[in-house]
Amino acid sequence: MTVAEVCFSRSWGGLEHYCADSAIRLHNRGHRVIPVVRPGSHIADRIGPTGLSPFTLNTHDYLSPLATYQLSRLLRRHSVDALHLHRTQDLSIALPAADLAGVKHRVLTLQMESNRTKRDLYHRWVYGRLTAVLTITERMRRLVVDNVAVDPNKVRCNYYGVDVDELRAQAEPKGAVRGRWGVAQDAFVVGMVGRIESLKGQELLLRAGALLTGRISKTVVMLVGDETIGQRGELERLKRFASGLKPRPEVVFTGYQSPPGRVVPAFDVSVLASRRETFGLVILEAQALGVPVVATAAGGVPEVIEDDLNGLLLPPDDPEALAGAIERLYRDKDLRQRLADAALRTVRERFSLKEHLIRLESALRGNLPHIGRTRCSPLRV
Repeated sequence: MTVAEVCFSRSWGGLEHYCADSAIRLHNRGHRVIPVVRPGSHIADRIGPTGLSPFTLNTHDYLSPLATYQLSRLLRRHSVDALHLHRTQDLSIALPAADLAGVKHRVLTLQMESNRTKRDLYHRWVYGRLTAVLTITERMRRLVVDNVAVDPNKVRCNYYGVDVDELRAQAEPKGAVRGRWGVAQDAFVVGMVGRIESLKGQELLLRAGALLTGRISKTVVMLVGDETIGQRGELERLKRFASGLKPRPEVVFTGYQSPPGRVVPAFDVSVLASRRETFGLVILEAQALGVPVVATAAGGVPEVIEDDLNGLLLPPDDPEALAGAIERLYRDKDLRQRLADAALRTVRERFSLKEHLIRLESALRGNLPHIGRTRCSPLRV
């Protein structure tokens, strides 16, 4: 196929990362991929070293007639078979271009939860021009069917996937990672990977770390990630907050690290403490690397973790519950191993990157009946 990966976002987060990785992975699977992005896009920076040549268009969100015309010419010139879209803000730009260019298949992958009602004439027109809407959780699929003016038969759940073998091959030894950050080899390390922002719950983990300081010897909290592009202040606030805690746990801020194997092997426990979380790809990455996970039961997270079977679930915004779950894992090495083993099986069986890409390719070819039943399969460990 010739696939246009279209995303006009200025930011750099999970959505943009997924767009860039989809382009790279489809290219590696033998498809001709045409990335279409804004000038100066971080997506282009990510794609550039792979040999793909992004096309850039200046656009405004929702309405940009000149960009629509330019995109239609690009799609026609390259005989594009399918569009892969990632943001609702881009639909009213890209879909008319697809109409003008005669692009038959138009797939939107939704990665952000919303319970907004979208059944007005505009949304009926826009969603009526899509051939498929893919969601990354079953919960999201239901929200789309209930709230959006789209044919339910076009909506499918396509869970994120990871390549377990690749992640494990990239992983560095625990001792080497700890040595890089000056963390003692005999410390009990609790880590969190994610953007530095209040909804991700870094402060919650710091509070839990303070509670654990008197209960677990040599507790270290590692916070991995950068602030959202264009936003400043949360990182410095967290550093001040950490330094003011009494008792004060040892805290290491590493900044953004890629691939996960550069930092996650240092963890004894990986924490996701989000107040809101659509999926939590970092859960799969930690589980693939053999690290047990404690996570808040937010959004689609319970579709990835079943409590006490392949991880521990707890309510958001409860530092005592988080500290208790971490302490439980600290004191029960057998439990840590059982959860880690079950989680690795879950990732291999239900969250395969290869299967994710096969389902995406089917949707891009217009073969929705072949990407599975409307519902995602139930969680089994």
